Amino acid sequence: MNWQLQYEPNHQHCGEACLTLTQHNRCEPLRRWFGPMATQLARWLRASHSKISGQHPTTINKSLAQQLLMQASFHHQACLHRYHVTQDLPAQSPAMCDVLLYLRMSRLHPCQDTMETLLNTQMPHCQDLEDILQRLVQAELIQCINSGSQRFYDKNPYPHDHILDTQTDRLFDYTGPEDLSATRILIQPHAARYWIH
Repeated sequence: MNWQLQYEPNHQHCGEACLTLTQHNRCEPLRRWFGPMATQLARWLRASHSKISGQHPTTINKSLAQQLLMQASFHHQACLHRYHVTQDLPAQSPAMCDVLLYLRMSRLHPCQDTMETLLNTQMPHCQDLEDILQRLVQAELIQCINSGSQRFYDKNPYPHDHILDTQTDRLFDYTGPEDLSATRILIQPHAARYWIH
């Protein structure tokens, strides 16, 4: 029995990768990994099995598919510990742990659309993303930054300034005046709360 493996470095143009494992003759994937987890698993595959290449689907055998699933499971557990998810969310749902893990591993400040892509790609069984994100914000494990009609999420829950790039609709941490330009707007969501006369 053969399997199909596909790596997309920019899944649905959201800036995050997706790795998909599908059994031949099946429409639905067996498993998908999204974001940094997909990138790290693809790196492991390339290092240990040189026939795995770029973005084109690759046919693999059952043995390699089993190795990938085991490696993914071990790596997932290690990341939950390394990024302090199991410590910060004891006895929580796997979906909530996966959302927090994604946010802590990601180099991005993902927007609501990217979070929904995560849900649809990696956790199609989960229907309560809004509730999960709201609970993580309330627990002060992440923060939500509103900019116009768009919401972004940051793994750093402490108040700090951000830059919104209006050309790319990406948000990132403000590091200094050199970050500003005609298409980059400073966002200070905490300024109203901490401003003193």
